[in-house]
Amino acid sequence: MASIFATSLNSKDHPLSATVIYYGILLTNDTKALFNITWPVLGIFGAQDMAIPVDPVKQFQKALNETGITNEIYVYPSVGHAFANPSNDNFVPKETADAWKRTLDFLRKYVYLTLYWNRNKNIHNIQHAVFFKSDFSDYG
Repeated sequence: MASIFATSLNSKDHPLSATVIYYGILLTNDTKALFNITWPVLGIFGAQDMAIPVDPVKQFQKALNETGITNEIYVYPSVGHAFANPSNDNFVPKETADAWKRTLDFLRKYVYLTLYWNRNKNIHNIQHAVFFKSDFSDYG
């Protein structure tokens, strides 16, 4: 997923409207790659995540801010990795519901999510998704 994600970040043919990261690999020391991002970024993380510690999350947010990238980064204090995955032992329903609400609000602000939601009632089951502006071109 990391190489696919990096490729899509650099795509001039398919500019993104927004990016949502749920406890994913972060670009904290590659500001050149961050300069290619011209769209808002939402990050959802758990403070107890052993795979993605809080310090790199803070570094990522700092780098986004320094490069002028609109971002919303949330770190849930008492949850670990994959806390929003219902098939995972770390699943936490309350924080997942809050993270999902933040995700929908963010995407409504930057992507034509309402129209896509009507086409696909199971969007909440998507673990990794990249939305291109062209995905919604049929909807004006």
